[in-house]
Amino acid sequence: MRLPNALWYFVVLIAILLFAVIIPVTLKTRSIARRVICGTNFKGLSVARMYYIKDYDDRLPTENWCDVFIEKKVLTPNLLVCPDSDTIEGESSYAMNENIAGMKLSDVPPDVVLFFETDMGIENGPRNSPITIRRHYEFLNEFENVYDEDTLVYKNRFNQYGGPEDLLLRHMDPGSQSGCNVGYADGHTAFIRAEEIPNLQWTVEE
Repeated sequence: MRLPNALWYFVVLIAILLFAVIIPVTLKTRSIARRVICGTNFKGLSVARMYYIKDYDDRLPTENWCDVFIEKKVLTPNLLVCPDSDTIEGESSYAMNENIAGMKLSDVPPDVVLFFETDMGIENGPRNSPITIRRHYEFLNEFENVYDEDTLVYKNRFNQYGGPEDLLLRHMDPGSQSGCNVGYADGHTAFIRAEEIPNLQWTVEE
């Protein structure tokens, strides 16, 4: 039985309205999921820093922190990749606060930023450095083939150290406000909205 034209128009209109409602909700849900995964990565970074300082007299690393965490088997390369970025394994979406690098963690106030989201290290043009330049490459591939040796990376998008000027607001919260994940010296993590960024503490003197 053939439906009247008016009814067809009604059916099409309902379908359009459903798509208009469902698609934004789906996209927002996916965005929230990616932000949550990124936040989980920060919890992993906090755990890794605790295992690290136990072997280094309570001191934070002064260089090559990504390599060191991986080589000590307290972190895997995928935990350095935010799903809301174009970072690939062998690169890092995150940086360590340069103001407290090398300090004893016990001397750092609990609310000082330790890890934060960044785009540091992205270069003009395509990736052109082989993954084999990473210090931890041979360490990982000696036990299992984590990387394809033909993979190309941004050379400086790893082991990043920086400060507040390097922080990146990568995500949107459910209220459509921009923000980013941050890990603190005492190990807790949080999603920080743009309006809260000026309140972040970056040095022990603040």
